[in-house]
Amino acid sequence: MSFLITWVWVLLAVTAFAAGLCLGGLLRQHRWATVLAPHTASHARNDRLVLACIELADQLTSEALRAQVHRALADVGVHAIAACGEPFSTLRHRAVDREPTDDPGRHGLVAAVVRPGYESGPEVLREAEVTVFDHTRTNEENRS
Repeated sequence: MSFLITWVWVLLAVTAFAAGLCLGGLLRQHRWATVLAPHTASHARNDRLVLACIELADQLTSEALRAQVHRALADVGVHAIAACGEPFSTLRHRAVDREPTDDPGRHGLVAAVVRPGYESGPEVLREAEVTVFDHTRTNEENRS
């Protein structure tokens, strides 16, 4: 019987120790969460502001005002995705139309930008909506 009581005490001690470690980890995590929360909230506000400026630039009819918004975005590291003539990339572009071409060398290249995309460093904030060149092989090309 004393052997069983000893094991119960050992089991309780181990359980209490493990619970203490878990509780301590949660408390440390909570402390760091409260320290980092203001930065995270500020970062989220900045992201929303940048996206609002991008949407505003889309709606502006004045080239001068659009250029001013683009300069402000560039000041915080946000740039329009240059797309015309680039190879189509699903990471940076969204195809909304295709443009037939007789030149097989242009197949898969961006023909035109319908709506500009934006990136901040390596992060794509919004994909560019583009028209992509499409070279469809003719029957003569398929035979050769």
